[in-house]
Amino acid sequence: MREHYFHSPRGSTSPCIFLMLFWITLGILSCTEISTEPAVKSDATKILIIRTDSTLFTWTGSDINDRYFTLIFATLINTSTDTLYTRLSDMYQPPERNELFIVEHSDGFIEKLVGDHWVEKERAVASEGVYDIELAPSKIYTLTAFTSWPDPELGTFRIKVFYYRQKDSVQTANPLIDYSNTFTFRQ
Repeated sequence: MREHYFHSPRGSTSPCIFLMLFWITLGILSCTEISTEPAVKSDATKILIIRTDSTLFTWTGSDINDRYFTLIFATLINTSTDTLYTRLSDMYQPPERNELFIVEHSDGFIEKLVGDHWVEKERAVASEGVYDIELAPSKIYTLTAFTSWPDPELGTFRIKVFYYRQKDSVQTANPLIDYSNTFTFRQ
C-alpha cells in the first residue's frame, strides 16, 4: 500500500507541510507595508500628500540676530476631488500661484519628535502676514518652511498642516490634519 503524501510512516508531518507554511507566511509578510515613520499614533486624514525635498537638512548658520536658520522645501498635493482651504499664503501671492509658506499664524507647523510625542517648534514671522488659500484638487504646491531658532537642533522632525473643507471654517473649526515624511537636521 502506498503511503500518504503528507505523512511519514510513523504519522509525523512531512517537510512538505512546513515548506507550504513557509511560502504562505512569506507571501503574507511580503504584502505587509513596512513604515520608517516613528511608532507614534497619528491623527492624519491622509488627504494631503506632503513630501519634503530631502530627508536630511543642514543648518545654514547664524544670522545677524544670532539665530540658526534654514529653509525646508516640500511638495503638497490635495488628493481629494474637493477644494480644501488653509492659511498658508502670503499677501504677495495671487491665488493662482502654487507657493505656500509655513510661518507664524499660518496653518503649517514644524514638529520635533521628543520621546514618544511631537512638539511644535517656533515658526518664523512673515512681515506681510498670512492669508487663506484654496487647495485645488490634484494641484501640486510648493511648501516652504522658514526656520529660525536660537540653537541648531538635531533630531527627527516633520511638517504638520491644518486644512478645512469649508472656506469660512479656516482657523475657526476643528481642522483636518496631515503630516509630511520625517526628516532630520545635521550640524
